[in-house]
Amino acid sequence: MGKRELERRFGFRVVEMPHALKGPEWVRTHPKERAEDLHLAVTDPEIKAVFASIGGADAIRVLPHLDPGVMAANPKIFMGYSDTTMVHLAAYGAGLQTFYGPAVMAGITENGGMFEYAERWFRKVPMTSEPVGKLEPAEGWTEERLEWADPTLENQRRTLRKPDGWVWLQGGAKAQGHLLAELYRRLKECYNDSKVITSMYSLERGTEADARETNDPT
Repeated sequence: MGKRELERRFGFRVVEMPHALKGPEWVRTHPKERAEDLHLAVTDPEIKAVFASIGGADAIRVLPHLDPGVMAANPKIFMGYSDTTMVHLAAYGAGLQTFYGPAVMAGITENGGMFEYAERWFRKVPMTSEPVGKLEPAEGWTEERLEWADPTLENQRRTLRKPDGWVWLQGGAKAQGHLLAELYRRLKECYNDSKVITSMYSLERGTEADARETNDPT
């Protein structure tokens, strides 16, 4: 569905990397090959943007095999979210700007098609050179889960809940700086990097399973 959405809805030509369709166990045990896929994507002059397939819990395994210099020498759009935080931080350390946004299998792939809010910002931010401008809260949110493997649910929209708007956790002063949107539990693993600490950031909460895994109540 994700490949079809990118090709039909947005007119992209999708190029799958050699190991993109491997199963989860293979992905977990072959971080070097995954890093090679990323190197191949960023060095291919025909590829203009790199989108993560999905999040997960294994991107940290890729870091020892990832050469940020290759990414810095071949700057192009990189987009993903959640566990992909680790690759975003590696790119940030190499002086690159990346996009914390939908992945192919989660966000771009959506029962009934992308939500209007997600599509609008996807078209505006990585697909144009216009300034992002004022950020607006989403028209709704959902945590409803529909079974991906059930083809009868392909066109069934998930139900959106009424949005709460922006929620300010603390402070009221204005601030200016680089904005890092990252998964909190992954950002904590890099907390001793002063370049990260002195930046502003927008945090993804993660799931309850993430909190149990890390003993983190957030």
